[in-house]
Amino acid sequence: ALRQVANTQGYSFIQMNKSSCLPLKNVAKFVPQHPLVARECIHFNNEVLNLIAADHRIRIAIMAGRWADPFREGSEARPLVSYSTDERELPSSDSIRSTFVQSLSASIQLLQSAGKHVIVVDDVPNFNFDPLWRFRTAHIPARFAMAVWLGADTDNPGLAPAAFASAANMSTALLNQTAERVSGVELIDLKSMLCDSQNLCAYVDGDRLLYSDGQHVTVEGARYALRNFRLPSL
Repeated sequence: ALRQVANTQGYSFIQMNKSSCLPLKNVAKFVPQHPLVARECIHFNNEVLNLIAADHRIRIAIMAGRWADPFREGSEARPLVSYSTDERELPSSDSIRSTFVQSLSASIQLLQSAGKHVIVVDDVPNFNFDPLWRFRTAHIPARFAMAVWLGADTDNPGLAPAAFASAANMSTALLNQTAERVSGVELIDLKSMLCDSQNLCAYVDGDRLLYSDGQHVTVEGARYALRNFRLPSL
């Protein structure tokens, strides 16, 4: 959908991303099951940031990610670490919040110093269920009948509370803090495009499925969330 927005407004579009890797400078999420991911992510981000900064053809840089991950708790915790962090002594919550703002600010400022207009996009709301399962169950009669027979939840209102709301609220607050700290950066709030005043968020719009799973939007979902987004005219 971002490619379509860019092309419609006369821009070319390239995407550079790595799984489980936020666009932060010199830090990364520590994933206990895959401890090497942090080092790989830091190396990837440094290479990408330098590549973008050096390419004069790139005029707008859009940064996006599952920002709430470093602030989740329990078995889902993904704290931010650096090369020097002892993995047996993970940082405190206050340290993670401070590191998040500092490292994101550093990424933005590196790109701004190279003349790029930087846009940071907040994450879409996530769900703790599979919207695709609900959608298919509601639209396939045999599947719906089987779900009823098994006593499964067949409710499909199209709206639901977002998952790990505390972590998501924290990351949104820190993104806003970063935007206040670094002048010139543009922050796009996608949650407001999908959620109502009661904090119920859409995963279906009529007959259109907006999510392919609990965290990834479909192409239709991306178009829906970006329906009011416009790139700046440079």
